[in-house]
Amino acid sequence: MIKYCIEDINMNKKAEIHWEKSPDVIERIIDGEAVLLDLKSGVYYSLNAVGTSIWDKLSEAVSAMEIETALMEEYDVPQEVIKSDVRDIIKDLSDEGLIREVQPESAG
Repeated sequence: MIKYCIEDINMNKKAEIHWEKSPDVIERIIDGEAVLLDLKSGVYYSLNAVGTSIWDKLSEAVSAMEIETALMEEYDVPQEVIKSDVRDIIKDLSDEGLIREVQPESAG
């Protein structure tokens, strides 16, 4: 029970973090999908349509919860699926250095 409560609190805190695109990434949309180039590493990445939709929302500092809410309006998918997908891609983009965390008070 305690472990569950701690994990839930940690997820809620992560949901409040604001993210934005790294200035070291350039992008192009090709056939509705984003192609990203990390200028620091020289590595290319591609995102599918949903990933591209999430990427577009990162044009300004935004939280995972805000992205989830926007995607629920765009897609007819259960909320838990959207939540999981958003959290996964935010983690992947962050781990690769393609997005960065910003403080909520300076977000926007």
